[in-house]
Amino acid sequence: QTDGGVGIAKDLVVGDDLLMKSDSSAIKFGADSEMVLTHSADAGLTLTQSAAAGALFTLGTTSTSVSDGAFIGGVAFTSGSGGTINARVQAQQEGTAENGGNLSFETRQADGSLTEKMKITGNGRMFLNTNNIDELIEVASSKDGSGTGFIRIDANATSYTASTRAIVADFSGTDHSSAQIGFQFEGSSGVKGLIVSTGNTTCSFTASSDERL
Repeated sequence: QTDGGVGIAKDLVVGDDLLMKSDSSAIKFGADSEMVLTHSADAGLTLTQSAAAGALFTLGTTSTSVSDGAFIGGVAFTSGSGGTINARVQAQQEGTAENGGNLSFETRQADGSLTEKMKITGNGRMFLNTNNIDELIEVASSKDGSGTGFIRIDANATSYTASTRAIVADFSGTDHSSAQIGFQFEGSSGVKGLIVSTGNTTCSFTASSDERL
């Protein structure tokens, strides 16, 4: 034990805990001490650096044999004396060429299990409660909706102009007859209705009568 500072010219090997006993204590990295990990009493840790680019915290593996779908880094959020993981964000290897990855977001419902609720793949597809790689964005839910809908767009303005759009299906290009919105049931039932663009200025509603419209 020493009451003053200690200077060590080479590596320091500690066989047990390293205690930072003072509030707001810091560990500084780099020849210029530009990277600083600072303790905030009863709050957490803050990583900053003096450069304009800011601090980058990297998690990963140096292994060259990571399998497709393998865990390569993440952050887990725990509570309780047993350290129960209640939420987790993790990166997963996509392919085996060391240059692909996706992000998985997992949460635990009260008294439930930790399960994946959202994924963003390497090619930009996003999935909520599902993993259908054929879709660009897919949302799945086992609830009946209860009048709230699976996806809700709720603007909070007090008034709107004629140009206000809640949803825009925008197909680039000239005249076409693409089905911009389709309504279907899964399986053999297939498509039951379409909103089709028939040109630059018009659209049609197919597979529906006027009464049903």
